[in-house]
Order: sequence, then C-alpha cells, then structure tokens
Amino acid sequence: AEREAMIRELERSNQELGQFAHVASHDLKSPLRDIAHLAEWIDEDLEDAPESVRDDLRTLRQRTQRMDRLLTDLLAYARAGRRPGRVVEFVVCEAIEAAIELVPLPPGFSVETEGELDARLRTPRTPLETVLRNLVANAVKHHDRDAGTIAIRVDPAGADRLRFTVCDDGPGIPQQYHDKLFEMFETLRPRDEVEGSGVGLALCRRLVEAMGGTIGVESGDSRGSTFAFTWPRTWRESEHP
Repeated sequence: AEREAMIRELERSNQELGQFAHVASHDLKSPLRDIAHLAEWIDEDLEDAPESVRDDLRTLRQRTQRMDRLLTDLLAYARAGRRPGRVVEFVVCEAIEAAIELVPLPPGFSVETEGELDARLRTPRTPLETVLRNLVANAVKHHDRDAGTIAIRVDPAGADRLRFTVCDDGPGIPQQYHDKLFEMFETLRPRDEVEGSGVGLALCRRLVEAMGGTIGVESGDSRGSTFAFTWPRTWRESEHP
C-alpha cells in the first residue's frame, strides 16, 4: 500500500510538471516576446533619444532575453527525466561533435576530444548531447581569459558504462561551492556579470541521474575544473522504472 501511494504521488508530481511546462512555454513566453518587440520598436522610434534612455532600453532587452532563457531552461528541466527519449544507436564522437557545434566558441577557444571516441551506444542521444553542450558552454561562460582549451575525454567505466570528463583551464571552483553547483538557480558570479539562468548544471544532473548515472566536479583552489559523469552503453527502460 505504501509503494502504491508513492507511485500515485510520483504520477501526480509528473502531471504538475507537465502543467508547468505548458504554462512556461505558452502563457509566460508569449507576453515576454511582446515586451521584447515593444522594446525594439521604442528603440527604433527614439533614434534621437539621450544615450541614457538607449542604455535603459538595451538593459530591458537584455533582461527580457535572460528571462526567455530562464523559461526555456526551466521547461527543459521540467521535461527532463520524465521520458529520456527514443533509444538510438550512435557513435560517441557523433554526439560530442553535435554538442560542440551548438556552442558559440569565442575566438581563441578550442575543444579537444580524446579517449574511446569510437564507442557505440544504444541510448537516447539528445539528453547526452544536452549534458555535453551545457558543460562546454559553462566552461566557456565562466572562463576569465581571452583564450582557453576545453578537453572532453571518454573512458570505460566498467563493462556497461562510459565515463565522460569535461576539463577546462579556467579559474577553478573553490571546494566550498562544489555541493551547490548542481542546485537550481545557483551561480558563482552575479547574473549581471555572466549571462545564465542557473539551471544548466541542475539540468545536467537531472538528465544523468535519469539514465542511472552520476555527475560531479573536481576542482581545487588552483586553475581548472573537471566535470565528470557516467552514461550507460545500452539503455533499457524496463530496468529503470
């Protein structure tokens, strides 16, 4: 009876997440787009406005874009883990390349890949690409120099899993922040200093754990951080109800 009650509670929570996703994608995003368009029109109509006014309009557009990203990330978080997605067969390097292509790398930044790149997986592919994309984007976003290198490595983790590591040569992350990194809305720097919703790493954890894996970070007080997570070689949903 207790197990059935827990299952019913889980189903109710999933329904609420679905309702939230619908509200976030429609009822909230629509007026936000209207605000963004209004800001653009006002900016066009006030060509001779003082620079302070134009600065305020730029700030308004930036805040609107940030809110749009937040809603998009919250929507992805709400959907993540409910159903991992369609199982497909693919080579690891294909997912890595697809993820990197979606990250705008500034001049001076590069991504290197090494390890078991030719490993074949039979799992949902989109969640893996999402995790990799978020980790690479996070490394770029929080870097403190004009140039940097990000290294993605793939290694065996037992017979049925792979271990992915994403290493950067950025400023590093103090030990006291490691536990908070994967919580919702946690950022190491003020949002006015770096664009981000604070959802990306929480989304990564949710996606990885939905596939039965683990994720963590290794970083000392010196430069550089390493994010590592495990991923199954083959996904059988029946084994993970």
